[in-house]
Amino acid sequence: MRYLRWYDKSKEFSGFMDLMQSLPEDYYAMIAQDMLQILFNEGVIDVNTSMDVLNTKNNYSYNRWYDSNYELSNALEVIKTLNNSQRERVILKISESIYQTMQILSEHQDEQ
Repeated sequence: MRYLRWYDKSKEFSGFMDLMQSLPEDYYAMIAQDMLQILFNEGVIDVNTSMDVLNTKNNYSYNRWYDSNYELSNALEVIKTLNNSQRERVILKISESIYQTMQILSEHQDEQ
């Protein structure tokens, strides 16, 4: 039997996390900033909410692939607290943002 991670409960979110894991680690901080900005823009969280989530985050060392980047780990901890409809809406917007960013970076590399 396969171990289900917290994000495997949703097919869409699991696919999003697979996409994230396939990206170069150099992009994690930039994507995490986009994630938090989308959460704020969508009105899903405010500064107090995000700080409450981060303050209750356990202080022990994690071994998850996304814990290698502090910003990404924190952004995912915030997303983890959302209800399913909020999470799906936000993940769609974040995925679109990632694809747009990857397109721009790819075009920029082609120009060089």
